[in-house]
Amino acid sequence: MRFSNLGKAAGFSVLIVMAVVLIATGVNAQQMTPIAGKITAKYAKIDSIVVSATDGHLMSLSQSEGTNVNAGKTPFLDGGVAINMTYTDVVKGNGMHQGYINLMKAGDSALAKWHGKITTVMNPEGVPATTFEGVFNYVSGTGAFAGIKGEGTYRGAFTSKTDYTVEWQGEYTLGK
Repeated sequence: MRFSNLGKAAGFSVLIVMAVVLIATGVNAQQMTPIAGKITAKYAKIDSIVVSATDGHLMSLSQSEGTNVNAGKTPFLDGGVAINMTYTDVVKGNGMHQGYINLMKAGDSALAKWHGKITTVMNPEGVPATTFEGVFNYVSGTGAFAGIKGEGTYRGAFTSKTDYTVEWQGEYTLGK
């Protein structure tokens, strides 16, 4: 008889824990806001080091500045300034890049850490075409975006040696 009551109590406890987890998960999922945008940017600073001229190995640290244009249903920092800080390690234009991007507008900001890959191929005219893609996570925010948490993906391409565009999408919540 004691084992039967203990089993019922344990089973009831498991049901309570499962209900709390499901409710908490549902609340978090409902609070996520989908967002998307397009950033057009230009290098403001770049320092490069040739690691090996024979195999085209290059490392660089750069800062670019541009504008974010909303592409989603939610006006997430539409028209805001985008400051992107990048570390790149490539061989013949192919490799990795990572950094931070800060989107800012009227005292509000959202800072994301990102990482991804760069791919360069020669087009039929013999001109290199460089694209990139990866993922990002929000790490902090100010103003209306204080406590921001979220993630997303990005994909972009260089339009010249100093200019590029990047389309991004993701979701966020404002946690405490």
